[in-house]
Amino acid sequence: MFTFTKFEEKIRLAFYQYGLFIARRPWTAIIIAVLVNGLLGINIIWMKRESNFKAKTDRELVLSQYQDQTGNNFYEHSLREADKYGEVIIKSLNGQNLLNESLYTEFDTLNDVIRNVSITSDDGIMYFYEDICARRNNICVVDGLIVLSEYFRKRYENGDLSFPVLKNEKGNNISLDRIFGNTTVLNGKLIRASFIKLRYNLRQNGINKQLSEKWEEMFLNTLVAFRNQHYDIAYSNSKSLNSELSANTGDDAGYFKWTFTSMITYVSFTTAGGNFVSNRAHIGRASVLGAGLAILGAFGIVCAAGVPFENMVGVMPFLIIGIGIDNVFILLSNLADIAYEEPVQERVAKTMKTCGIAITVTMVTNITAFVVGYLSVFLSVRIFCIYTGVAVVLCYFNFMTFVLGCMTLNEKRVVNHRHCVTCLKVPTFDELRQKGSSGLKIFFCSGDIPNSREEIESKCDRVPNSIFPKLVLYFPCKILIIFLFLTYLGFAIWGSTQLKQGLVISNLVSEDSYFYKYSQWRSQFFSSEIPITFVIESNINYSDVNTLYEIKKIIKSAKLDPEINTHFEIDWTKEYQRSKEFDNSTEDNFVKNLKNIFLPKNPMYLNDIVFNDAGDRIETSRIYVMTTDIKDSLSQGKMMLRMRDIADQSSLEVFAYSPVFIYFEQYIAILPNTLQTVGIAIAAVFTVTSIFMPNVLLIIFVTLSMAMIMVGVFGFMYFWDLSLSSITMIHVIMSVGFSVDFSTHICHAFMTAEGTDRNSRVYVAMVRSGGPIFNSGISSIIGILFLYLSRSYVFRSFFKVMLLVVIFGQAHAVLLLPVVLSWIGPNKPLSKSENYFSKNLTELDSGHDNKSFDYKF
Repeated sequence: MFTFTKFEEKIRLAFYQYGLFIARRPWTAIIIAVLVNGLLGINIIWMKRESNFKAKTDRELVLSQYQDQTGNNFYEHSLREADKYGEVIIKSLNGQNLLNESLYTEFDTLNDVIRNVSITSDDGIMYFYEDICARRNNICVVDGLIVLSEYFRKRYENGDLSFPVLKNEKGNNISLDRIFGNTTVLNGKLIRASFIKLRYNLRQNGINKQLSEKWEEMFLNTLVAFRNQHYDIAYSNSKSLNSELSANTGDDAGYFKWTFTSMITYVSFTTAGGNFVSNRAHIGRASVLGAGLAILGAFGIVCAAGVPFENMVGVMPFLIIGIGIDNVFILLSNLADIAYEEPVQERVAKTMKTCGIAITVTMVTNITAFVVGYLSVFLSVRIFCIYTGVAVVLCYFNFMTFVLGCMTLNEKRVVNHRHCVTCLKVPTFDELRQKGSSGLKIFFCSGDIPNSREEIESKCDRVPNSIFPKLVLYFPCKILIIFLFLTYLGFAIWGSTQLKQGLVISNLVSEDSYFYKYSQWRSQFFSSEIPITFVIESNINYSDVNTLYEIKKIIKSAKLDPEINTHFEIDWTKEYQRSKEFDNSTEDNFVKNLKNIFLPKNPMYLNDIVFNDAGDRIETSRIYVMTTDIKDSLSQGKMMLRMRDIADQSSLEVFAYSPVFIYFEQYIAILPNTLQTVGIAIAAVFTVTSIFMPNVLLIIFVTLSMAMIMVGVFGFMYFWDLSLSSITMIHVIMSVGFSVDFSTHICHAFMTAEGTDRNSRVYVAMVRSGGPIFNSGISSIIGILFLYLSRSYVFRSFFKVMLLVVIFGQAHAVLLLPVVLSWIGPNKPLSKSENYFSKNLTELDSGHDNKSFDYKF
């Protein structure tokens, strides 16, 4: 305790000196803060948008080794990266059969409309779908267009449409379950279908990639205006999800102005205690403006550093304003303790001496959480932590300059007896009463300098300060509080064990988005098989029987997996061995016959073999399997890991790859990465708390409180139908720093409070910090309420997680911790009580010892 007292006294003295420094030059502090943030904010013009995993490395290898063949030999399974396309799903009206002969003309009309979608290049040339379509055998590849073929119609009329796989005229297999949805199948034959899906594939090589992107946009614009009385449609392109996410987040960013307005209004109302002289609302508004300047400065400096903007950064302003308001309530509560008889500079200095540590701990713990979050493997998380971490630092800087400067000017106004609106000097209440002025004039045109905390605080301050101390010091309420928190902890732990991972794609966009309808239909009525590529990198002798056996073994092992289709494989070595051209007597004969005879006859394998420059060796090749219908994101991630294990176990140098692995990797990394990040953040916050509050019991209380809050966030995310994803992971990391703030304030207030026993010190701590914590939480909730109306999943999930953090953080700080501190809080040597609480302490202490104290309502 002695060590803590000495250490804290030195820090308090430093804050005292700093308060004097700012109080002597308030205008300088304000001007510096505005200039710094303004100049930094100018750099926002450099903002770039961002729309390292093993999958990324593998993709780079595939891109470097294999050429794009979408212009002449397109096969979906051999794509190097995600496809460019326009896709349309046709839904029958009233559940009727889309295979009805009368509807074929309507399908032809839709197909003609899409094929006639045109764009104009930068040099003025017009392009239609036929000009930029993905091609095979010089024909545009449109998945599902077989439904318009004569061959298909005759097979259907004859009741000979095998399902789910149909052989076309050339004997190639076509997966009908990827074309038809909500089907009726009898004896392996397709009878009816209510959904049909057509995908218009596009080229990706060279300038065609840019033209394809333009065509995708025009495709959407065309189908928006398309109408048909016989069926309904839903549509999408390769950029739809990202575009809709960006649009929703951008549109909903307008809620920030309502948040800004509502929080300024609430802070003004809450801090508007006293009269028109003693009113402190200007200080509250200054805190919101200071946070706003920090947001501007953070965007500017981070953009100037070249860090791209990511959609999830859009929630950062809501968090920063909450932190700024949290700090000002603590500041004003401590300011109310200093008598107005003392000079303004001394009052400001003593206020900083009292609350400087608590506010600094808030900043350091928050920035620590975001520094730890930067270590995440997820790029979006790192970007968010950079923006928010810089904003927290600037928010603290603005608080220590801009807000303190504004507070000094406001206190000078009060001492000079100036009106809070007009800044003109006004008479006292007694002076106007003596003159016989009306009640309205006395109320609006006069005021007094406050003599006590009660005279300066608003009802929003006084009500929490009068209720919570009594509540937590009343023995039956203590027992009830402990029981409720044990119940809360039980539900939280159970919910944490049920929390799901991954994303439901349709949840990411608003229900009025065209992509929402499309993703709903596709998820419910169509299968989602994924081609998996095994890339053989090493320069090996393919003519060796052992090599061919190892390749066959890879396919065989993959097919043993329950989520791999046992009826599908694309293996050029197997087909080559079956052919007449196969010759493995020497490597030269093997390669020569493969290259000159087999591949020209079997062009589907041309994309899968890369020869050296001399053309006499195979540098790399690839084989394929296909998954079953896997819709769950976590299952997709686990499947990816199993395929990688199969590749690793092979004696060949091989890796498993799919363009979608870059998304799957996030699914399987999210839980361990979140737990690791949260664990490190809690440990880091524990260290910071140990420095500023070197008392074992308080450190334990703060850490346990933070851990309980985090368990509650995880658990109640499940009850609120949130899953753990790269989006909610950001909110969870944010929660680490934010959850510790309230607990730190109450523990620090208890540690520094004077009193004869634990209960009296809890009372002092609650009066000093309970009201500010409560009002800070309420202001944060008011600020995020507008996000409940948001169309963006990013904002809606932020609202839910933030609401949990605020409610749980407040409950721990103003209910649980005071009860625990009143029973087993660290003792403090009795010293002279601080005079501004002498009345309350006298009432509390009379006739009670620490053992028998029990506050009565």
